[in-house]
Amino acid sequence: MAEESSLLTPFSSRDYQWYYLVDNAWVPLPAKNMIHDTTQGFLNSGVVTLDIPDVANTEHTVMPNDLYWLRVSTNKGLGQYPKCYHVATHVIQANPSDNVTKSTTPFAKWQHQPKIANLGTIAQLTPMAQWQAHETEREWITRTSESLRHKGKAENPWDYEHIVLQQFPAIGAVDCFSGRQFDSDQPKPGHVLLTVMPSQLSCEHDPCERKNVSAADLLAIQNYLASVSRPQTRIAVRNPGYEEIQVRCTVAFAKGVHHGLALRQLEYSITQALCPWHPDSLNKGLGWTLSLSKLTAFINQQPNVTHVSGLSVIKVTREPSQEYELLDSARVDEPISAKLPWYLLISAKHHQIKLSSQHHAVEPSPAGVGDLTIGEQFILASDERDDMPNSDNGKRSH
Repeated sequence: MAEESSLLTPFSSRDYQWYYLVDNAWVPLPAKNMIHDTTQGFLNSGVVTLDIPDVANTEHTVMPNDLYWLRVSTNKGLGQYPKCYHVATHVIQANPSDNVTKSTTPFAKWQHQPKIANLGTIAQLTPMAQWQAHETEREWITRTSESLRHKGKAENPWDYEHIVLQQFPAIGAVDCFSGRQFDSDQPKPGHVLLTVMPSQLSCEHDPCERKNVSAADLLAIQNYLASVSRPQTRIAVRNPGYEEIQVRCTVAFAKGVHHGLALRQLEYSITQALCPWHPDSLNKGLGWTLSLSKLTAFINQQPNVTHVSGLSVIKVTREPSQEYELLDSARVDEPISAKLPWYLLISAKHHQIKLSSQHHAVEPSPAGVGDLTIGEQFILASDERDDMPNSDNGKRSH
């Protein structure tokens, strides 16, 4: 299942129902027949073990014949569950023994030992849990010192951040915002918001990936913090909010340069420079404000680029209400910044770079409908609203 989910608390197992197909009738599966579920109520990838009654058969007309059929359905919060990428049968969970060589790769090659007749190939569906390295003396001193400071109780932002990093090794970064809620910039006394990111932040920039922690892990962190903080504190643990930014500019290349190759290299360099996961990125992380002058200087320094002008940036924000907002720097006299301190600006999949053979200065031009890419910046609303902002102010809702 996908890591990204708007479901932050699992629904009760009573809120969804399993069925099995008998002839052409779907028969509810009794709750006692659900033996085991490691998905935590479909919050994350895992194994669901069911005891299917013997009356289930393979003769149907409502579904393809010669197969057993199961279904699970709910009428509560369907749009909040993570996306399901794959369903497999005959699944087992493998646990390493002490004499197994430790693997540093998430996926491995598997073979039968000993070989079993008529057994198909073995496919690994999810990455292996990474081995934890032995704690060094320096790490032990750091952990002990931090434990002596917070004493296992979360009372201030420093406590929250270091307790999470100590108790959840898969988390690589934590930011705590006291008195805040995720979908509001107004102070909320009694609330604590934490954004977390995984420790593995490598990126191929094709396109840049959103690094999310699974909903199940968010819930586990939230529950643990609730046990070590004041009872009246309302804690929310979330992935950062993401906003895509697309660069639009006109460049001139040196003579004799292959334009197609140079454009691809320049676009990749811009994507890399805007990626929050790259060590030499212009992007400084949560709450970052993009400087157009610094971005212009960066593009001017790229190989084969002799001139750049008309630079503007489009930002696309997806609101918690599932609505979208578009901000065009060519239309407004304000910097391109993360909407809230716990939001991240991340590079769009494509940038719009035009070629010019002259070194004439070009003014930034507002993006029109024809400049937007369907599925990226051009998004159609499911219904019309009477309170849509006027496009003249540079902000548009879609």
